[in-house]
Amino acid sequence: MLTLRRSDADPRSKVLALWQLGGRVIAALCVRRFNVKTNGIAHVVEAARLLDLPFPPPHGYVLCFEDGSGEAGVAAMRLRAWPSPRPPGVYPVSAEIRTATEPGERLATALAAGWALAFDERRVT
Repeated sequence: MLTLRRSDADPRSKVLALWQLGGRVIAALCVRRFNVKTNGIAHVVEAARLLDLPFPPPHGYVLCFEDGSGEAGVAAMRLRAWPSPRPPGVYPVSAEIRTATEPGERLATALAAGWALAFDERRVT
């Protein structure tokens, strides 16, 4: 199995080798942020989708969405960790990717490509 380490000079050189592993992917929830203006007031709208990736992308990488909705840079990544061994069961997706803010004009294309508006429970009072 191929792993990427921070000490690697250029981890992008290993992307081809990862693809050659034969379909091994990780599932990650990707949350895209769009700067939308309503009546001249800007606010951020989030859209989310589950993606299959060959490896967890580091900060600064660009994700090219093969659904035709464009591309976005990785701003942050969150990995959930459970104690080991964990019992059998159904667990939520362990990886969450947040992208850099994109222009609001891209939101309609993303929604048409199957991205769903994200609900942020922290905003509910």
